[in-house]
Amino acid sequence: MGGMALLSPCTAPCQEAIKIYPATRGREFHDINPVWSTDGYLLAFERVPQTGEGIHQIFFIQTFTDSIQGTLIRPLATQPSGWTLELFFASYLSWAVRNGIYYCAYMNQTNLHIGRVEKDFSVKIGIFVKTEMSQNKYPAWSDKHNYIAFTSGATGAGDIYIKSYSDDYLRTGNDVHRDISNARRIPYNDDNALDSMPQWSPDGQNLVLVSKRYGNQDIFRLNGVFTSDALLQRLTDSPEEETNPSWSPDGNYIAFYIISGQDSGGGTCDLWVMTANGEHKTLIENNVYRREQKGPAWIANLPQRRYPHPYLIYVKEHHVYVARIVQLQTEAQKAQINITPIRNLRGYKYEYLTDLDCAPYDEDFRGVKIAYSAYNRLGDARIYWVCLNPNNWTVQQEDANAWFNDTNHPYYQEYQLKK
Repeated sequence: MGGMALLSPCTAPCQEAIKIYPATRGREFHDINPVWSTDGYLLAFERVPQTGEGIHQIFFIQTFTDSIQGTLIRPLATQPSGWTLELFFASYLSWAVRNGIYYCAYMNQTNLHIGRVEKDFSVKIGIFVKTEMSQNKYPAWSDKHNYIAFTSGATGAGDIYIKSYSDDYLRTGNDVHRDISNARRIPYNDDNALDSMPQWSPDGQNLVLVSKRYGNQDIFRLNGVFTSDALLQRLTDSPEEETNPSWSPDGNYIAFYIISGQDSGGGTCDLWVMTANGEHKTLIENNVYRREQKGPAWIANLPQRRYPHPYLIYVKEHHVYVARIVQLQTEAQKAQINITPIRNLRGYKYEYLTDLDCAPYDEDFRGVKIAYSAYNRLGDARIYWVCLNPNNWTVQQEDANAWFNDTNHPYYQEYQLKK
């Protein structure tokens, strides 16, 4: 894919939809694949040249603290023109926050890179895993420890490794520590099968992953990753292709996609949920938009007393929906799933809405922030974010950013000055 940018949203409670404005003017790029940091403070997204040619950059964007977004831009990394876009997967980005410092892991060419965003928004970049001929991707950083799980083609068809991070990787030289031999290959790897898409459980002790060891894609769970008696448990067993497993914030459920028909890319899939031990598989919705890199999006940190059930948020036919999981399907009882559409999202009215990510519930914002990519009237993909009221899952206020294309509006003139 293309470039990535980081954005810090306003600190006041959000009362309107916020458009993340482009770092450059013109129609030569799309902004896609938003990814919130684990605390919902920073936002990353990709910048993809519309023609597929040109320099692909990662930008760091620091915004102002009101609802009118500024663009203080600092370059973070650059991929020269001529490299294959698929070797620059910023959308596989995984966040971690340590003592107010923001870390991100992402794929660049065949290697895994680490970016560190300091408190003053300065940035350092280093190589975490370096191999010559094989790809390293799908990094997953646990909130509970400093280990990153990832997929590497250095051995077999593709195996899952875990590796501890330290700031030594941000220093030049020291390449021996970046070799794949300094990572630990998880048990039960099959050299003839592709294992991929690892995701840590919320307690940081288990992994859920996708494997093709029985022919088609199935979902597995590796219990006790750091113990001597780690156990691999098969969670799905069907002729269909299951993919992109994602833990619920409480660790009790796993959401995943079943690929519809022949679609193996980022198109539509069926959204399912099961318990964390693979029981009570329940269809949530058919033909939803697949978050190919990150998997289904759960809403984290909702106040337990008011919202005791887990919530999923997803896109179907360019509209956004929230699903409350009251009970999964059992032999004795039917599933109880409450689905609520979210109205008044700007952007999709012009063309269509695709990528979406959800930040944890934020007490300061008094709501849940979502970011999404939507095509405007000119056919350009741009990033928006809004704050939702979890009482009724409505946007707190209709988007007030029509001024962006109105040269007579004072906000437009103020934005030009901030540039």
